Amino acid sequence: MTFNELEEKVHLWALDKGLVTKDNTKQQALKTVEEVGELCKAILDDNKDEFIDAVGDVMVTLIILARQNGLCALTCLQTAWDEIRDREGETVEGIFKKKEKAKKAYLIQHKDKLLNLGLFDTRDKAVKYAAGNNNLAIVEMEIG
Repeated sequence: MTFNELEEKVHLWALDKGLVTKDNTKQQALKTVEEVGELCKAILDDNKDEFIDAVGDVMVTLIILARQNGLCALTCLQTAWDEIRDREGETVEGIFKKKEKAKKAYLIQHKDKLLNLGLFDTRDKAVKYAAGNNNLAIVEMEIG
């Protein structure tokens, strides 16, 4: 059975149980946390059977949560994968720490005088501020 087929079976089961309503989103999120707690217990107890069951239970709760919000789990997984696949960083004590991208700031300076006239968080804002004044320069800086 494919993931899509199994996801649809879970969705139909949840519909039958009256779980797929947006009003139940908070309760379903708490159910997911409960199942994650059971997963942690299985890990601490080194119990493979309970681990397998708990991973499945967490996945079921996430499928239902996604469906309550008009999404399918595979779409959510694909979105997460698209975001992390090229992420850089390092693993520290068993946890991947993403490399933070340098933030940029845009400083408006007068070309002839040593004057800083403004600091902006986007280039568009800086360009708008400096528009029409040929004596101003935009300097891009990395911060943080």
